[in-house]
Amino acid sequence: MSHLASLRAVHRLALSVRPDHPIDADLREEAGMDGNLARLLQAARDLDREAAEASSQPPGSVLTGTGPTGRWFDFTLGFADDGPDLDTVTSTLRAMLPDGDPNGAAWVVHVEPAVGDALDVVPSHFEQDDDPENGWPVYLVGHRYDDGHTADDSFRGEPVRIPLTGARVTIY
Repeated sequence: MSHLASLRAVHRLALSVRPDHPIDADLREEAGMDGNLARLLQAARDLDREAAEASSQPPGSVLTGTGPTGRWFDFTLGFADDGPDLDTVTSTLRAMLPDGDPNGAAWVVHVEPAVGDALDVVPSHFEQDDDPENGWPVYLVGHRYDDGHTADDSFRGEPVRIPLTGARVTIY
């Protein structure tokens, strides 16, 4: 969410509460005589509290909060077992890849492979094996999401190559 969209959400929430809505003491003190600022600060704190209580990340994700799971964007995409080609997969999921620069920003996706443990991945590209006996499998290639990153690695941990057949991919 952009800063402008965030500000609009906070303002919309602040306008929707009654004037006698309780304001936390520290926020009331920070706002001084400005009642509008106090309502905005309280609305922002209320939104932060809601976000912390109901994470938008799926269970098992390293990004998961402490409360029940809530999803703001989720879809399941299945590819036929008769050999989807690499161009089809790349065209369908191109938005989650870094734009041109392999070290550029990419989305974080939660992958639940057909076999193995679920993991969070920073995708870089897709690959397809030239293996007709196994149905020309397509793989999501990238790096495991690493929260203990340095400034230059953009949350990239160990390299991964995950088969997409039977996998569930959730885009954050």
